[in-house]
Amino acid sequence: MRTNIAQTSLKSYFALLSDGEITKRQVDVMAFFLEHPARILTRQDLALETDIPLPTICGRVNELLELGVLVHHGETPPNRAMRINSRELVGLPRACEQMALFN
Repeated sequence: MRTNIAQTSLKSYFALLSDGEITKRQVDVMAFFLEHPARILTRQDLALETDIPLPTICGRVNELLELGVLVHHGETPPNRAMRINSRELVGLPRACEQMALFN
């Protein structure tokens, strides 16, 4: 299933990939989101879905957020069982979100 992914983000990702400026673990994280473009997850959920250790996921997601390839999508409702920073939801940018930059 394809959703309306922001094309500029995909171009950035593929440019980083072709330039060799993206690590294998970053590729693993992006592969998950490209296979499931509508999914938005916490870092903890992403670690469970990908079988990548949480500390590795946290670092790679932070790097991908900094590169602008992933974006924040709000937070989950408070839950005592979760740490504060694991409530943040991340995923691929949607085209409609990036269009707001031009208005």
